[in-house]
Amino acid sequence: MDLYEWTKHYITFRDILKRQIVKKTFLSTSIVIEEKKETKLYLVMENLSEAIAIIKKAKDKTIIIATLNTIINCNKLIDNWDAFAKEAQLTVLFVDVVLNDKWSIHPSTHQHIADTKTLKEGILSLHNLPKK
Repeated sequence: MDLYEWTKHYITFRDILKRQIVKKTFLSTSIVIEEKKETKLYLVMENLSEAIAIIKKAKDKTIIIATLNTIINCNKLIDNWDAFAKEAQLTVLFVDVVLNDKWSIHPSTHQHIADTKTLKEGILSLHNLPKK
């Protein structure tokens, strides 16, 4: 299963109990989810290198970036932390499609509660979570 397919299943699974999804629009590298109260944009990006430019264009929207759980993507998040943390409605979902596992971070919230001195260590420890 590729990252795009994994994200489609993830979205469906998350809505099983809530039943908030009104419409799903599948685009080449993103999925727009219209819920009863809000619209969410899922960006499916195997590499986070282009993420900052895209999220700046999507102001005032709830954005979830689904990306692969690689050291390169973790370092990209760390290196561009300030840009990611500025986006209040942003969540980054790091996915291991082989193990069907994920972890997520909400940079804006994390910025307020975490110690910036140990940011890199903390993110890399999440990247290296024990495999099931």
